[in-house]
Amino acid sequence: AWRRLHRNDIVILMLHGTADPKRPSLWSPLRPQFPPGYIDWCLEVIGRHYRFVSLHDAVEILKGNKPPVENGVSVTLDDGYRSNVADALPVFEKHGVPITVFLPVTNVETRMPMWFDRLDYALQASDPGGRSFDIGGEAFEFSGNGRDALAASYSRFRALIKGRYADDREFYPKMEEVITYLERRSGRSLTDIFEDDPWSALLDWEEIRKHQGERVRFGSHTMDHCRVGGLDGEALRRQLSESKKTIEDRTGRPCDLIAYPNGDWS
Repeated sequence: AWRRLHRNDIVILMLHGTADPKRPSLWSPLRPQFPPGYIDWCLEVIGRHYRFVSLHDAVEILKGNKPPVENGVSVTLDDGYRSNVADALPVFEKHGVPITVFLPVTNVETRMPMWFDRLDYALQASDPGGRSFDIGGEAFEFSGNGRDALAASYSRFRALIKGRYADDREFYPKMEEVITYLERRSGRSLTDIFEDDPWSALLDWEEIRKHQGERVRFGSHTMDHCRVGGLDGEALRRQLSESKKTIEDRTGRPCDLIAYPNGDWS
């Protein structure tokens, strides 16, 4: 009944990291990822009831430039993780699923891990207990009582700091302050192992050019993974136009798709 009622809609599934947990690694993130085996099971079930279409085709269908499909579904992946093609792409190809990967351009260009992965690693590499951080006038202390408690406080912290600093010009310096403190406390940083880390490594331009095609497309996730709903003027133009231009320059292909980070838009 649900599928019939929504048969003319196109569902978009949004994933992030898709690392194979069997790969050797020095750590395991608190922030969960979808392993390829689970994706395989999901696509098998979904494929019985839905028709997979590329996001590009979905746009053309919604514009009326292509005939509609019943129960269409598109698969997208945010943040440009290397695991999206190294681990999960064979599963998508097995089920005939085209994917769109959205790239945070500055991170790809500078070879820097995403801030939430840096924070995750830094929390596990150091003892975060005994240090209270001032987050927009509210004191916050991470729990050091086991992995589950740390994961819960890590989640609460992300929600708190995003809420207290809606302007990314304030958010990113504050986040960098917290992460840098934790990294200095442990003497370890995710940047030291980033390129070989199965959980946090991002695609580089050579890999992106190698995999781009009809089944794998790449779009913009802004330059700096910014919440574009709070930007205006030159800052907004930079995040949108520079990310588009850089992807087109690096890949030689048009970039006409964007995913706004954090679900934030205006």
